[in-house]
Amino acid sequence: MTTSRMAWSVVLKGSAVRLDSIEEVLASEDLPLFPWQSGEKNHFMRIEPAETSGRSFRINGAARRHYLRGTKPQPSVE
Repeated sequence: MTTSRMAWSVVLKGSAVRLDSIEEVLASEDLPLFPWQSGEKNHFMRIEPAETSGRSFRINGAARRHYLRGTKPQPSVE
């Protein structure tokens, strides 16, 4: 399996802490994270993890094409 066709689904449980200082907020911009929804992001939080779980899975080629194009996949007709 190649890493370009793999993804992770992760669940992180812990305490949420608000980022109050401008330095913390600006430092968070350097993280390789992005929101799944557009719009203003006025609250910046950090999760102090207590438990982490997840799984890796292979990305379906059709799903990946839709993700890269920004379109929704159409239901398959059988």
